[in-house]
Amino acid sequence: MNKILASGLLLAISLVSTLAHAGLSVQPTYPTPAPYYQPVTAHIDAVEVSGRIAKAYLSSSNAEKCYISFGEAGKFFLYPSTASFSLRYTSPGTYTIVYECYGAGGGYSSFSQTITISSPYEQQYPYPTYTPSYSPYPTPAYTPYPTYIPQPQTPYPFARFTFSPQYPRAGEEITFDCSSSYDRDGISRCAWDFYGQGRHVSDYGLQHRHVFDRASTYSFSMTVYDSLGYSSQATGSVTVYGPQPTYTPYPSPTPYPSPSPVPTYPVARFTFSPQYPKAGEAITFDCSSSYDRDGISRCAWDFYGQGRHVSEYSLQHTHVFDSPGTYSFTVTVYDNLGYLSQATGYVAVNELRPTYTPTPYPTPTPYQLVSARISRIEVSGRTATAYLSNYNADRCYISFGESGSFFLYPSAASYSYRYMNPGTFTIAYECYGNNGGYAYDYRTVSITNPYEPIPSISPSPTQPPEQTYPLVRFSFSPQYPKAGEEITFDCSSSYDRDGISRCAWDFYGQGRHVSDYGLQHRHVFDRAGAYSFSVTVYDSLGYSSQATGYVTVYEPRPTYTPTPSPTPELIDFVAMDIYPDPVPVSGYAPAYVAIVKSRGGNSDSPKTVRVDIHIDGSLSWGCSTTAALSAGQSASAKCEGRPLYSGLHRAELVVDSWDSFRESSEDNNRITRNFRVWAPIGSEAKS
Repeated sequence: MNKILASGLLLAISLVSTLAHAGLSVQPTYPTPAPYYQPVTAHIDAVEVSGRIAKAYLSSSNAEKCYISFGEAGKFFLYPSTASFSLRYTSPGTYTIVYECYGAGGGYSSFSQTITISSPYEQQYPYPTYTPSYSPYPTPAYTPYPTYIPQPQTPYPFARFTFSPQYPRAGEEITFDCSSSYDRDGISRCAWDFYGQGRHVSDYGLQHRHVFDRASTYSFSMTVYDSLGYSSQATGSVTVYGPQPTYTPYPSPTPYPSPSPVPTYPVARFTFSPQYPKAGEAITFDCSSSYDRDGISRCAWDFYGQGRHVSEYSLQHTHVFDSPGTYSFTVTVYDNLGYLSQATGYVAVNELRPTYTPTPYPTPTPYQLVSARISRIEVSGRTATAYLSNYNADRCYISFGESGSFFLYPSAASYSYRYMNPGTFTIAYECYGNNGGYAYDYRTVSITNPYEPIPSISPSPTQPPEQTYPLVRFSFSPQYPKAGEEITFDCSSSYDRDGISRCAWDFYGQGRHVSDYGLQHRHVFDRAGAYSFSVTVYDSLGYSSQATGYVTVYEPRPTYTPTPSPTPELIDFVAMDIYPDPVPVSGYAPAYVAIVKSRGGNSDSPKTVRVDIHIDGSLSWGCSTTAALSAGQSASAKCEGRPLYSGLHRAELVVDSWDSFRESSEDNNRITRNFRVWAPIGSEAKS
């Protein structure tokens, strides 16, 4: 080859020299220049996220080759005509998608967009069997191998790979292929590394088969070599799922199923309500939030720390703690294949708040509207007269702003008061109903008459003194007396310019004054009721005025202690669980085992419990038994029955006290379970 090139070169030199001697000019030839630089664009039009799958819609111009990176695996080569590309993420998080394009003349453009993958996990079983709607490596619109040899920017090959199946399982052979890689000089070989230390497991082939023994997400790298020895590297990841179980859901041929699936353990989760229970309050424990790809079948709750499961066949269980404290418990979750996981927790039980009903005193009557009004005020010297009206009032009071308030009957249409000093005063009128109603009105009055001195003349038989009558005022305390309670009546607030000498109180309505010489008197009413009374006030000259009033006496609050009734003899038996042993088959006699617990009674002596097991609502092939249990003690009862047909049967456990004791709770002495009865081999189809 070198010799041929040398000969051609000498011939060309000779020809140029000959033409030059002949007087002709020869133009030199130059290699064709590379294409002129053109701007390149790359753009991500939109990104669609569905679960863990992100699909990017792409556009570009003047590009020769493009790459896309989703922020989790390596770069992927794309032809410029590729309109979209999808990737399934292995973990949730925030990722940046980068789209880069290169032009033939050295042009470059890139575009990035950030997305969030929030799906916690996708259901692993059953596995998806769909076919992607896109072609991972689209057919180019141009011939990938041009008839001329371009001058690329890099001599390195473009690394591409595929693997199948797309959703491999543990132990399944996976075929890795790099034949879709491209280089103008041709691809010679590929090297695959699955161990992360550069230990290539295949150095001379374009395909390699590999097996992963366990389910997980594995990363790998691939190195592509062209015919000239240049190489490029790409990385990727493959998610390997657990092997598909091959068990039969119903036992065949034996009536006792014993499948042997690949062990996958459930995720045990639990809740309980209420969150802040009290002693003696029922607490509902729930394990339905547990997860397993094969489904959750049952949960077992242990509140005694000795593996004594109180509920083996339900996802919920109700339990009662009799005394406050912090209690630990364990829940064991079983999936449909029989594999289990366990979790522990604790619950804080608080003191039970006492529930008492206070005795209302006094008992109010239905509410009625009350009104009070001061129609007008008339002033004459130092005497002010208020004209009053009210509605639905039981008692009223009036205050003239100089001394205390005065009690009035609701029928009082007016009331007069003589002021001791001039000034501006507020007259207030208040009325109360016997059921709590209240009304209020007030007026302002000005007293301008100056003080009037007491005359200093001495009376004589021939000229009597000026006749002036005292103004009667009284009060009593307490305002709401009870029968048998001492009440103090006071008339010291009465007024007369000559001075008050004495008061006479009449509580019997016949003028029998019980006190004739004092301004105060103490009186006791033996029974509740409304009592009227009158008071006569005498001044120093012997003139008198009289006023009447009334006082309401209430019943005294009882102070006796009720005699406790005799405590009945109580006992509480709890139905804990019932299960078949072994699995029942029609025509055979399985044993139904029941578990019963005693919570004790008023005494520590053992109490006899009766245990009835009903099958399909009757005792026709059930049984009854009795046992003597102390507080906190459990017992089991067993009986045999012969079901005549296969299918779903209902077993019910009923617990009752056998002796003459009364049960303290009827809500926990009955429990029901459903059991499936299998048909014997060859006799009938399995239900």
